[in-house]
Amino acid sequence: MPKQTQTLTDDIKYEYDVHQTSKMNMPEVRNEEKKNKDLPVLLFELQNVIPTPHVSISSLFYLRKLSVYNLPAYCTRTKQVYCALWCENLSGQCW
Repeated sequence: MPKQTQTLTDDIKYEYDVHQTSKMNMPEVRNEEKKNKDLPVLLFELQNVIPTPHVSISSLFYLRKLSVYNLPAYCTRTKQVYCALWCENLSGQCW
C-alpha cells in the first residue's frame, strides 16, 4: 500500500513541476503571440466570486449566500472585453 501512495505523490509532484514550468514560460509565449497580429488570442480568468446578498445584519450574515461568478475575456485582435456573469444555481459551482 505505501508504494501506491508514493507513486501518487510522484505523479502529483510531476504534474506540479510541469505546471510550474508552463507558468514560467507563459509570459514569453504570450509576448511572442502578441507580435503575430493575424493570430487571435483570447485571454480569460475567473476574477471574482461575489457572495450575495450583501447584508449588515449579523443574524442574516451566516445564512447560505448565493455565489455570483465573473468571467471576463479579452480578445487581442479586436481589443474587446467580454464579461460573463452567472450564479451558481444556473450551473453549480465552477470548481
